[in-house]
Order: sequence, then structure tokens, then C-alpha cells
Amino acid sequence: RGLGDVYKRQLVGFVSGICAANYDVTDVFVDSTLKITGKGVEEVEPLTAKLKTLSESSNVNICLLISADAEELPASVREFVAK
Repeated sequence: RGLGDVYKRQLVGFVSGICAANYDVTDVFVDSTLKITGKGVEEVEPLTAKLKTLSESSNVNICLLISADAEELPASVREFVAK
């Protein structure tokens, strides 16, 4: 496991804590997602899957800001791209 894996777990844990502790939270914005994961856009896919599950279970919109062209993202992540 690389350092990016540690950061992804920490990010999911951090956002989970926000959702659990604050019942009035409706939106969470994460800036510089690729800097947090420490790797390229292909590493966003597992993070997106975990945050999607968290978003659905906590009824919170989670927005990841990713500096990349939509075409560079894995197909499973493109469904979440704002247009």
C-alpha cells in the first residue's frame, strides 16, 4: 500500500466523521482530490465508490474537485461529473 491509500482511508474516515457528528450537513466539498490521493485519476475510482456509499447512507452530497478532463476519468467516475 502506498501513501495515497493511507490518505484515501483518512479522507473517507474524516468525511464519515463529519456526516456522523453533524446531522444538519447537506454538502461536503473536497478540493484538490488528486493531491490527496497522491496518484493519477485512475486512483479516484475506489475513493468515489466508498464516498458514494457514504453519501447514500448519510443523505449528504459529496463533491470532489478534480483537476482533469472528464475523458481522463474512469468510466465509473464519469457518471458523477457535473456538466
